Amino acid sequence: MDRILCVPQRGIGDFVHTLPLIHSLRNAFKDCEIVIPVIDKRQEEDSRSLEKLCKGMVHFSYGSINENFESKRISFYRIKDFPERYKLETKERMHFEKEMYEYYLNGKEYDLAIVLRNFCIDTLFCHNQFSLKDIQKKDNEHVVDRNLRFTEILDVPKLFVFTLNVERTEPPKNIFEETIDLPPNYVVFVLGSGRPSKKWTAKGYKEIADFCKSKEYSPVLVGSAEDYQMSRSIDTKGIVNLITNKGSLLDLENFCRTSLGAKAVIGPDTGLTHLSDAIGAKVVSLYGPTRPYKFAPYNNKEFVVSTNNTSKSMENIKSRDVIRKLEMIL
Repeated sequence: MDRILCVPQRGIGDFVHTLPLIHSLRNAFKDCEIVIPVIDKRQEEDSRSLEKLCKGMVHFSYGSINENFESKRISFYRIKDFPERYKLETKERMHFEKEMYEYYLNGKEYDLAIVLRNFCIDTLFCHNQFSLKDIQKKDNEHVVDRNLRFTEILDVPKLFVFTLNVERTEPPKNIFEETIDLPPNYVVFVLGSGRPSKKWTAKGYKEIADFCKSKEYSPVLVGSAEDYQMSRSIDTKGIVNLITNKGSLLDLENFCRTSLGAKAVIGPDTGLTHLSDAIGAKVVSLYGPTRPYKFAPYNNKEFVVSTNNTSKSMENIKSRDVIRKLEMIL
């Protein structure tokens, strides 16, 4: 087995949920190259950030982005809010995804292809190709467990491993290569998310910040430029704000180092929260519109706070419930 194609969903969190499958493949086929195709601009941005963390594990395959596909993807998934996106006909969305991958992978040759979609890629030269259609659906199954069932098809051992290449002895540095002076006891607050409907409220974070400071834990704020105004509304004495109006002061590698040193990480269903879970941090995750039984940080499922079974609204997550989970960790 020389070349294996793995086609996960395209977000950072989705990639984290694929890590045990990737490690299982790497263990079973030690000398193989595992390739993840990059087919849109958002995925390319995420993959470039992940490269250091994944060196020696996977190879991201880049190519020229087709602007027609890119504009159609944005109209399907980015311009519309989440409920509208999923009102699209399932067949229409699946046809578009299949069309994209068949364009980018036309004529490519692999010994094995695992496509975490409900279709196969017909333009591949690959005699051993498996998709989600090849595994039996199970109710209330986490995506990590679902992905690992491809090991059963291949008859290789399952490894429940999320390891990433993070230098644990190095202190975190900012984007200017300056060492960040962090307090000895701190809790990381992840403010951002890919969808506004998955973000928690500034009021909620401020109440948790007040609780942390009362217990002599310093809040450390992380996020993107989109979260800058929220960070300013939370930022008071005793808080370390690593967000600027131009973006985060951390790349993914140094975010991981920051999370490793934290007593806990608090955040919504987003890539940074899942990265924290993967590297071994204690994570309190906040869920509204997405299903925690399927998408929760796999190693911290007991610390989920969710309204998914009720209002599905992040605004209805109570600070006292978050504090209760946080106290279990601290």
